[in-house]
Order: sequence, then C-alpha cells, then structure tokens
Amino acid sequence: MQSRRKFLLSLATGLVGLTLYSPQAYSAELDTKPRIITEISKENTVNTLFDLSREYLGTSQETIAKARKTLVDICNNTSQALAKEKDSRDPRAFFLATARAVENTGIQYDEKNIAFTEGLAKKSTLKCDTLSFAYIAVGHELQVPVKGIRLPRHFAVRIGDLNFDPALAAGMKKPQIKSGALDAFATNEEYIELFKARAMRGLNKEDRLPLAISKTHLEENIYLSPLEPKQLISDYYMHIEGMTKIPKLKQKLLSMAIRSDGHNEQAIIRQSSLLLENAHLLEAINYLEDFTKRNSKYGESHYMLGRLYMLRVVSCESILSPKVLESLKDKSKFYIKRATELIPENIEYRETLKAILILDKD
Repeated sequence: MQSRRKFLLSLATGLVGLTLYSPQAYSAELDTKPRIITEISKENTVNTLFDLSREYLGTSQETIAKARKTLVDICNNTSQALAKEKDSRDPRAFFLATARAVENTGIQYDEKNIAFTEGLAKKSTLKCDTLSFAYIAVGHELQVPVKGIRLPRHFAVRIGDLNFDPALAAGMKKPQIKSGALDAFATNEEYIELFKARAMRGLNKEDRLPLAISKTHLEENIYLSPLEPKQLISDYYMHIEGMTKIPKLKQKLLSMAIRSDGHNEQAIIRQSSLLLENAHLLEAINYLEDFTKRNSKYGESHYMLGRLYMLRVVSCESILSPKVLESLKDKSKFYIKRATELIPENIEYRETLKAILILDKD
C-alpha cells in the first residue's frame, strides 16, 4: 500500500553530422547587387511582435527603434553576402549568410528568457523561438520564404524542405560560421531520429519531459509543419507570457495565444498548468478534457490530463468514495494509455502506463 501511494504521489507531482543535401532554389531571386534596406517594411509580421511588446511589456519606442536597426543591419549584411554567391537563391546560402550576420551583431543563443525586442536592441541573447523570429523577419525583407517550424520544446526555421536551427548556429564558434561548417541543417527524418533518441533516454535534469516526434505529430501538423503568421503570433504571446509574473496578465496572454491558434497544444498545456498553480485543479481538468475532445490526437495533452486525474485521486483520497476514486483512476489510465498510443516512442509514457497496470493487479 505504501509503495502504491508513493508511486501515485510521484506521478501526480512535478506538474507545477551535416547532411548531404541538394537544395531546391526558392522562386524569388535576389539582385546581383546587394539590396539596401533602410527600414523594416510595414507588412513584416515582426511589426506586430514589436507592437505586442510595447502593449504588454511596456517596451519603449526607443528600444523598439534600436531593435529595428539591428534587424536592418542583419538584413543588409545578409544581402551583401548573398550578392557574392553564385546562386543567391540557394536556401543554404541564405541561412549561412544570416547566421554570419547575426553573429556579427554580437547576438548569441541563450536558454534564459529575454524579451525579443530587448535582445535585438541590446544585441545580446535570444532563445530558439526569438532567434527564429529574427530569421523570418529577415527573410520577409529579402523576399525569401522563411517559415517557422515547431519542435518538442524547440523552434527552428525552414525554406522549402530544408530545416535550419538558428539556436545551434548561434552557439557555434566564429571560425565554424565563417567556414560554413555548421551542423545546423536537418531533414525532417533527422529531427525525428534526434527527438526519438532524447525520448528514449527518459527524464533528466535538462529536459523534464522529453518528447518524441510521432507519426501522429506529422499527420496533424503539430511539429515540422510550416507556420502561418497567426501561429507565429500565438507563439509570441507565449513568449511574452514567460516574461511577466502577473497572474491575470499571464492568463490573458495565453488566452490570446489560443485565440490566435486554437491548436497550439503548448499554450493549452501552459494554461492548464497556470490554473493548477492557482489551485484550480478541477478547472484545469475540465479545460484539458475539452481540448482533448476536440483534438483527439494530441498526445502530450492526453498525458497531462491523465496525470491531473491522478493528482485528483491523491488529493481527495480521504474524502471521496471508493467508487468515485476508482472512476478517476480509470480516467487517468485511459488518458495515459491514449498518450502512449499516440506517441509510442516516448519512454516516460510507456513506463508510467506500465507502472499503473502493475499497481492495478496488486
């Protein structure tokens, strides 16, 4: 009995090489002479990001102006480098030129959360998502079709079917960037294998919930699918949410993220976590249950819902009837089993389900 309760508690807690590639050239061809950018165009999605920073983070116009200037410098340095290339439409050439331009500004990759506009203005550090936003903004100005792509706990960019990891590029040493020896390109298949390997290693200090990219993720366009502007804005709302400590503002920003992209599973999970942090367990369960009913193939939300039901069992074990407790346990098992079916590559899901089934026999 003691070991069973210990397991239930452990389940309920913890909630609070370069590939040879033959690139397809994109349709828009850059001029043989560098295109000089003097200001960011009004149609660029990055303007919306700056406006949101000003509205929700109180970012000053001076800081925004400096951030724009940094982007303009990156655009011009990238354009000048591409003008020297034999084929300026080569996606690899664009990514390498932009990586060098970013490096020349002094911007580096860092896991610490720093506001996108502040990081650009100070030419300091950006995370994987905000670095990617910068690449997308540069692509817009130079008429290069750069798209953002979501990955488990990560973000990258793409032109056509060539993926590029700006965070990895920003973490490389200067000589490697100059020589173009960046191991930051990856096909979808390579990303799938990479995240599968991480998931198979299980939990560790650096990654509390390692995730694999499953067939379902690809079919449902959850990961490795080019994002539309409204989806980028949804992710930016989440970025801002991570910058504030005001509970009501956090809830508002996550609601805006979900309004921009109702399929943004990470925003849904974060919203439920916020409800849980504020002692609204039943609301968090209802919130996730509603989402999983509308999105039956989203594995991570199913797994979290299963854990929330188990938390309900642990927290109400002394006041609920055995029949109700058994019903809650069945729901927990159902959602964790469903998560395992959706993402069979994830070792944590499988191990959790296995432990539950063993306890059921005791």
